[in-house]
Amino acid sequence: MDPIVAIIGKYFLGLIVVILIGYAAFQSLKQYQSSSGVSELTDRSTYISSNYLEQPKTSSSNRSVSILHARVSMGALAGDVRVAALCTLVLYIKFYAALFVQGTVKYKSGSRPPEDMTFAATTAPNKELFIPETSEDKLEAAKAREHRWNRIVGNDLENLPLGIMMAWVAIVAGGNGTVTSIAIILFTVSRIAHSIAFANAMFLPRTISFQVGALCTVALAINAVAGSFS
Repeated sequence: MDPIVAIIGKYFLGLIVVILIGYAAFQSLKQYQSSSGVSELTDRSTYISSNYLEQPKTSSSNRSVSILHARVSMGALAGDVRVAALCTLVLYIKFYAALFVQGTVKYKSGSRPPEDMTFAATTAPNKELFIPETSEDKLEAAKAREHRWNRIVGNDLENLPLGIMMAWVAIVAGGNGTVTSIAIILFTVSRIAHSIAFANAMFLPRTISFQVGALCTVALAINAVAGSFS
């Protein structure tokens, strides 16, 4: 690999780190110092209550309004929730797509349970896709591909839960909404890019996307802590 490309990638990643963490800290401090924050949340609560909820007539209605007010007062604004929910869904689909590929490549390496191999060889369409390789070179290549996808799935298991959790904690804790939305979007994109780069043996894109995702998780955690103390 060209060392110049590696150096540029390294310092570009450092620049992303500084910008992301600095922006998170600035927005969190701005939110903390804002004197209109409470009144803004109250206005949002009143608006949502008057437009989307009937006036409370029963104890059940009172509980609904109280829950809604608590949700708004914690900073879980509709836009942030939509972004986080959409990114969570995308990451969920991405993870199961990786699981599907992982399970499929195990047929060619002969690593599936015997009953799976028997079923695929006798009843599945396109049976040639599920028959283990017989030549030594192709079998080694199939095992290497299986190992690669095992590592992709393992990396997702290590990083996806924490990143998603930090995004929702930041929302509940009242962290800055802009920081939360940007960080979870970058986290989602970086995790998808990481899997693609890993599957295609692309070292630098894989490394950069992994570190960007990790830094987004850190930014979300900082935003959550700042929001909880604001």
